[in-house]
Amino acid sequence: MNLKKAIVLIACQVIMTSVHAGLNAKKEIINSEIPSNYVTSDTAQVEFYSYTKRQITALDPNAPSKSNTLITACQGSTVLLKAPKFGKNAQYKWNGPSGFTSYSSEIVIDQIDTNYQGYYEVIVSDAVRSIKGIIQLVVKESPQLSLAQTIFSSQQNLTLVAKDLGKNTNYYWLTADDIAIASSREIYLSPHPAGRYKYKLTIEKDGCTAEDTFDIFVKD
Repeated sequence: MNLKKAIVLIACQVIMTSVHAGLNAKKEIINSEIPSNYVTSDTAQVEFYSYTKRQITALDPNAPSKSNTLITACQGSTVLLKAPKFGKNAQYKWNGPSGFTSYSSEIVIDQIDTNYQGYYEVIVSDAVRSIKGIIQLVVKESPQLSLAQTIFSSQQNLTLVAKDLGKNTNYYWLTADDIAIASSREIYLSPHPAGRYKYKLTIEKDGCTAEDTFDIFVKD
């Protein structure tokens, strides 16, 4: 292989939990040479992504240090960093933030948080070649959900107001039966009889999503 054409592929995957195809997922994990000290989720559903490019990222081994690529992940997601496999005699070494080190072709970081943010460098070598790739991993905090008021009188309108998270934020309200109500930070509902009601709120901000169901209490 021409060294100039050699690239280090580092794929960032969000691995979402699924109740299906569990046995197949376990086989995939075992065959990937993932270190045993990492906890992984079911890989039946996998989305490869870079939030900026929406694709697998190819790294140029000849690019200057710390200038190759940027991958953004959401807090709480699972990230897979992946180097090309050069065969059974190849050697791999990863270095990362806070003294992180791994000697596998692939590493999985589960329930990622800001402590894992930083630069990850991988060196892959065999008897005839050695290439290097560097990736910058940025971890974005998940949106925080809260309501200004959850207790109302049966004589008043219900005004549900989500916490203001600033620009680039989308709000989606649904009933407990998943019927869409509105896509705004505030919703206004007619008076309800006394009782407890549930409303769902989903927030998207800078590519990260959070959702929760809130109990709304109405008193006489």
